Amino acid sequence: MSHIPRPILPLPPPEYASSYFERLVRSITIWMNQVENPSEARHSELTLTGLQGYGAGLRDGEIYEDAGILKIVRSTDVFAAPLSATGSVGTVTVAIS
Repeated sequence: MSHIPRPILPLPPPEYASSYFERLVRSITIWMNQVENPSEARHSELTLTGLQGYGAGLRDGEIYEDAGILKIVRSTDVFAAPLSATGSVGTVTVAIS
């Protein structure tokens, strides 16, 4: 989710005032609309750091880097997380005569 600035809430008056609650509700409503309805962004420069190197575990629309190529996760993509394993079986005896 993009960074959405927190709303600046109005300071409460010393006594109850309906106009204060109207301003408070309006501020919270604007903030909720911003959170629920992301908007477009335009940049002349963008630096992305710390990108995941594979798409496993990411949600639809999130990005990752694969061998220097920026990729976007789609709902139809299928990923397997990187896997490594080690194991051993039995023992080996070496005799030198």
